[in-house]
Amino acid sequence: MKKIWILAVDSFLENIWNRIFVLVAIFGGLLIYASLLFGVLAVEQELRVLMDSGLALIEMVTLIAGIYFSATLFLKEIETKTIYLVLSRPLSRLEYLLGRVFGLILSLLFIMVSMSFIHLILLFVHHWSWQNSYLWALAGIFLKALMLIAAAVFFSLFSTSTIAAIVFSGSLWILGNFTQEIRFLTQKESGLTAILSRILLFLFPHFEVLNWRGGFHEAKVLMGASYAALYFSIFLALSWLIFRAKEF
Repeated sequence: MKKIWILAVDSFLENIWNRIFVLVAIFGGLLIYASLLFGVLAVEQELRVLMDSGLALIEMVTLIAGIYFSATLFLKEIETKTIYLVLSRPLSRLEYLLGRVFGLILSLLFIMVSMSFIHLILLFVHHWSWQNSYLWALAGIFLKALMLIAAAVFFSLFSTSTIAAIVFSGSLWILGNFTQEIRFLTQKESGLTAILSRILLFLFPHFEVLNWRGGFHEAKVLMGASYAALYFSIFLALSWLIFRAKEF
């Protein structure tokens, strides 16, 4: 566990000093600030628009960053052959995989906290009163990011292509927000098409169970958290099987 934690912290610090990471963080901050413009357009609903647009922007930047960094995480080290140096040490491949993934999770958490801090300042300036539902909304976004991280890592190791991993993971993100509509369409299908549609629907992330902006509902939170943990674990396990079989 100590080796995993050391590697996770090392990955986190490496991402902090990565220029792309810094640009993403700055971009996220600018987007949150730009959400003020949406509030001005809605005179009577300014605070509500500021809240909704800010959370939507936090989610968008976090998930985009998660997909990109996950898709490039291992392929970059394989291409530069850095992975050979790391694995030559007394470190198992499972420890290496978990350390890198946990480091990425810490990096995304840092992005979320930074943008949320800016967002909260803007909300308090507009005389917003604290609501615990804000934390639940962030928790749902974070779990969505975990699901996409695991999927993106799997696609990057499976396809060995950064572009393919980004495209597949991005498609999951988009489709995951429309699973209810897709489920409605599959009900009208029949035969082999219906079977394939239901299989694909099962593989898509169901993000609607993680939309917790309405606040705490024990049953919904428990179901959503369990689903996210299961989805994350399955893709991480599949990534481990592929990573273990690779020759370095």
